[in-house]
Amino acid sequence: MDSPAVALAWTCAAGRAVGEELSGRVAWGFFLFVWSIYLADRLIDAARCPDWSLVPERLRFGQRHRGWFLVALCGSLVATLVLALGVSGEIFRRVLMVAPGVPLYFALFVKPLSGRKLPGKEFVIGFFCTLPIWVAFGWHREFALTLPIYAGLVACNCLLIASRERDLDRRLDPGAATAWWRTLDRDLNWMGLGLAAAGAVGLALGFSGHRERYAAFLGAEILAALALVCLHRQASRLSAGRVRLLADLCLLGPAVCAAV
Repeated sequence: MDSPAVALAWTCAAGRAVGEELSGRVAWGFFLFVWSIYLADRLIDAARCPDWSLVPERLRFGQRHRGWFLVALCGSLVATLVLALGVSGEIFRRVLMVAPGVPLYFALFVKPLSGRKLPGKEFVIGFFCTLPIWVAFGWHREFALTLPIYAGLVACNCLLIASRERDLDRRLDPGAATAWWRTLDRDLNWMGLGLAAAGAVGLALGFSGHRERYAAFLGAEILAALALVCLHRQASRLSAGRVRLLADLCLLGPAVCAAV
């Protein structure tokens, strides 16, 4: 549930930053939709794993309970469709505009038809995480800065986890970021600091009619970026599972603070 919770928290925070509230129907729809993508990704991982003795317990759990994962996936897709039918026409049109990107994402970055993944999956995930914000609230000038930073934070989160799970990826996922990004460990520090600096520039410019809420959102982005940098510098001393948990908390905690 970590991925949909993070996406929903940042969507709520983005709405508050521009003076809008997220309706319950749309919120549940986004949560279930992101969860559906997560479940589908896990099912594909379970189907293609060549040796289960090499993988951590969280992946073996998915393999043991594939039937329940499939039931949950079907149920969440049906519930998402039902919720989508009740939203406003404008939001529904935006949903239809972004929906084709989901099968394209799986065809290129998860289970490619050519058999070889395209690089950059983590950045695509970051971009996809910004789409619920646009679908829910449309375009606001504040999003010109906040959404790219948010996309970068999500990518940084994914890359940090990939960096810590480098040995596992070498055995099971030759298309992972650690295979093509040789200086990933070093660049993650600069990436996080760059995102924090961009947020600080946004605070200095302050181009928003909702200054306090906008500042809270940018402050959450700065805090998340710095937290990810600190975690990355300590990651070698922690287990891969703990790094994964803390990386998600680095995103979730600041977003919740900005959303309330």
